[in-house]
Amino acid sequence: MNNIELNTDDFWHRVRVLANKRNILQKDWCADLGYDPQFISNKISRKMFPVLEDIVKIAAYFDVSVDFLLFGKDEDKHEKLSDLEERLSQIAAIVNR
Repeated sequence: MNNIELNTDDFWHRVRVLANKRNILQKDWCADLGYDPQFISNKISRKMFPVLEDIVKIAAYFDVSVDFLLFGKDEDKHEKLSDLEERLSQIAAIVNR
């Protein structure tokens, strides 16, 4: 049987990195998702995970998988997909000239 380890520090670190990459402040993404920023700050400082529904909302907001937020999986796939979408967009622009 696989031993799965969940680490709240890693989870919240990934959320912070995603927000920083997009230049989104914690208070802004909290407001966009309907959370009181203090509620999220308390979760972070007490090393608590949000409930599953909130994990799903956060993943959808940052356009990543729940697996990525919880375990750090799929980051490379997500980055590669973004690169592919950008290249396809560039090709379409050239073709449509």
